[in-house]
Amino acid sequence: MSATTPMTTPRPASPCIRLCRVDDATDRCEGCGRYLDEIARWGSMDEVEREVVWQRLERAGPLGR
Repeated sequence: MSATTPMTTPRPASPCIRLCRVDDATDRCEGCGRYLDEIARWGSMDEVEREVVWQRLERAGPLGR
């Protein structure tokens, strides 16, 4: 690895942290921060779609707050 290559930690297979509680007002999981439709589609999403979700979760910060 060269000095210019950033080290990256592989992401887990899913953002799920096993603290599943959905906010009825937003349809968003208070544990992982995903919306219900993202949770339902996660298994069929391709890598690009998953990356979009990961990026949004990273921008939102811990627990989306």
